[in-house]
Amino acid sequence: TIELDISQDIIKGNYATILFKGTVLFNFTNSNNLPYYNKFTNVCELYVKNISEDKQNSICLNLQNEEKEISHIRFENINIQDFYYAIYIFKNAYAINFEHCDVLNCTNAVYMPAQGSNYGEKISLSNCLIYNGTNAITNLNQNGAIFLDNCSIDYNEIATKTSGNSKIHITNSHMEGKQQFIGNATVINSEVLFLKLENKNIFETYENSIIQFNNCHI
Repeated sequence: TIELDISQDIIKGNYATILFKGTVLFNFTNSNNLPYYNKFTNVCELYVKNISEDKQNSICLNLQNEEKEISHIRFENINIQDFYYAIYIFKNAYAINFEHCDVLNCTNAVYMPAQGSNYGEKISLSNCLIYNGTNAITNLNQNGAIFLDNCSIDYNEIATKTSGNSKIHITNSHMEGKQQFIGNATVINSEVLFLKLENKNIFETYENSIIQFNNCHI
């Protein structure tokens, strides 16, 4: 496991490849009590592949900390493959940006569970691709929101999964798959969204759920 202090540590991989065996690749802490000064791209230009025989509960980016705020940080140009959780967002993690990242063959590409504290504000992905996995975007945090812009979500078993008041916002993006489930409380707002579905199930909704489309072509 690599422990990163977000207030001072930067990994620039120059497109090197990490072949990983284990449970957690990156853990995060913060030695600065004022995270608002953080403006680093903490990890960039890496290919990461999990080659463990047992991938259950493996995590690439473990974005949580019991005491320190993991926030105001950015990840760019990372390719993540074959993890159970590619991006895991939980306690004290917020204001995190992902740009030009690929996530493939993962059970959960972006996963934000419920029952944490101080987390989930402004989790954003731009110009990212998430494909050939099981669950693409999962937000179970009632007070959190995940924003995607100019992204592609292709051939995952489930595109979005939400619970209660949790939100996933998708703009200017492409969604494609054979079995595409779009969870309740997903807001798709775009003039150029492309949504291509090849099987019969398009939406999965629950009692009092909302799926909102604005200015879209389906």
